[in-house]
Amino acid sequence: MADTATARYKARQQAQGSNVNTWGDDKLNEVLRLFDSGSKGVQTMVMTGDTTLSWSNYVASNIGQCAVLVLTGSLSSAAAMTVPSTEWQWDLIKNSTGQTVTIKTAAGTGVAIPTGRQVPVFCDGVDCSFGAANYIGANITESNERDLMDKGAVASAIAALPATAGTVLNSVTDTTAGYLGSKIAVSGSLSATIINPGGNEELNISFTAD
Repeated sequence: MADTATARYKARQQAQGSNVNTWGDDKLNEVLRLFDSGSKGVQTMVMTGDTTLSWSNYVASNIGQCAVLVLTGSLSSAAAMTVPSTEWQWDLIKNSTGQTVTIKTAAGTGVAIPTGRQVPVFCDGVDCSFGAANYIGANITESNERDLMDKGAVASAIAALPATAGTVLNSVTDTTAGYLGSKIAVSGSLSATIINPGGNEELNISFTAD
């Protein structure tokens, strides 16, 4: 029987009785090199335009078949990097080409990585997707001031802004917009004077020493 390649690493699966006297060096070692590069390797790839990657069986030097891929060059326009339709995970793809690069399969639409960005990417054998987590065990909300706000929360906050010119909200829980005169209270040594109340207000706050 002939040797066959694994589906992802393209590593050699040796048939029984094959590769007599070459099983360890070099056949076993080539497999170890593939696993070493695929799990921990960092490769730099210079892009000059649209690029198609082709991975050969039993070759540890396949471009892009690594854990971290750094894209460099000076692209003049956006480009695509077409990868094999093979299940694979890049811990990180860093785009330093000067233009957006789309990582995709031949039949897919892929994911676009803007220049200067770095993201995890995976291929399911059909197309490529971003590999960053979007769920951490609980929804991220704006209820805690230390929480990150997602796009939906930002959109809701913008929609809640006062529609009447000159009115304001004074906290994240405030739902009723009003003019400054009704929203700001002072006491003690401070005093407030509202000019043009109920319209385009101006608020003057003064301090009286004891």
